[in-house]
Amino acid sequence: MNNIELGAEELSKLLNDFYSYFETGYDFENFLKLYLEKIGLDEVYVTQKSRDGGYDLTAKRYGVEDFDDADEIDYRIQAKRNSPISSISVTKIRELKGRCFLVKKAFLLLRQNSHKKQ
Repeated sequence: MNNIELGAEELSKLLNDFYSYFETGYDFENFLKLYLEKIGLDEVYVTQKSRDGGYDLTAKRYGVEDFDDADEIDYRIQAKRNSPISSISVTKIRELKGRCFLVKKAFLLLRQNSHKKQ
């Protein structure tokens, strides 16, 4: 696979287009469900829209053949559809971390602008 080099303007346009593509956070969550299934996670579900314990999606990854049960990992995912000019607060990240005590893996998926002007 070849890497594509993008200039600042091209990257900014790409990020804005990606953000604009999803009208709501729920649209972003449904996209992530399909993406996570494509990269190999099993039993990927979008949680209910409220009272979901702070998670937007859940998933599993099973082990290999006879080791399915021994190597199974549960994931809890929080998705954030932030605009290209906004940032995720430390409080939001700490809230997710505080909910992780019952699961082995949790991660935060976000559409975030990591390109900062100097």
